[in-house]
Amino acid sequence: MPDPVVRTELVYLRAQQAKRRASGLLGEGDSEAALREIRKAREDIAEARAGAPDSLAADLDEETATLNYLERETEHGSASRAGKYLSASSYRRLQKRGRKDDTPPPPVEG
Repeated sequence: MPDPVVRTELVYLRAQQAKRRASGLLGEGDSEAALREIRKAREDIAEARAGAPDSLAADLDEETATLNYLERETEHGSASRAGKYLSASSYRRLQKRGRKDDTPPPPVEG
């Protein structure tokens, strides 16, 4: 089983990448594909949350709340606003963790 801290960080990074992809898809007018990205990221976070260290659980909870908001905006609100928020949110979160925007995550083992 992978280290819980490493797994949590990988899931978090992948969520940021999913938000960037979803933002691009919304920019292209493909709300359904964007919603699939958002929902998949949220599912991955929910799975990782169960084994996440307490020190990282709050970050995952915050990310889940963000993804819930983005799903609602995409479905019932403004896809354009959601796209802009997705892009900005991903950038801020990566900067908060000191990562470059184009750094790909390593594959999850296990």
